[in-house]
Amino acid sequence: MNQIITIGREFGSGGRELGHKLAQELKIAYYDKQILAEIVEMTEFSKEYVQEVVENRLTYMLPPAFSTGMSLGNEYQIMQMQKIIKAQTEVIKEMAAK
Repeated sequence: MNQIITIGREFGSGGRELGHKLAQELKIAYYDKQILAEIVEMTEFSKEYVQEVVENRLTYMLPPAFSTGMSLGNEYQIMQMQKIIKAQTEVIKEMAAK
């Protein structure tokens, strides 16, 4: 059975370094920016847009009363975000299978 370790992080938390060192110690593959690059390739959205959706998707998906007050956007925008999230899921599953 393949193992997946995810590390949630925020800017300045050291999560990227921790993840890289943990992967080296456990002798397992380490993916970070490769996931973003694969999503961009699959969806053909810009790297900046994909990164924004991936990093802030909970904010986008919560009702405005719980988020930062931003509206969810129109149906087209929601469909775009859903495509990115679906692509992210597929990319992670493919990487885990390796």
